[in-house]
Amino acid sequence: MVAKNINNVKPLYKDKYYVYALCKPNGDIFYVGKGKGSRINHHFANWSLNKSTSMKNQTIRKYGNTVKREILCYF
Repeated sequence: MVAKNINNVKPLYKDKYYVYALCKPNGDIFYVGKGKGSRINHHFANWSLNKSTSMKNQTIRKYGNTVKREILCYF
């Protein structure tokens, strides 16, 4: 069972795409993505983190819940 993450972001619009950024605690952006719905939060699920050894996943594992998630714009 995956614990609920208190840092989850709830997009304003469920049916619109958005561009989002994941930032280190110091504010440095390490990932920019496009998503819809709750995509911004999927990176933090155990199934996603254990799937890859990518630099993005390594950074998320290192900083955990201190990673800032921000939706930059909707389209």
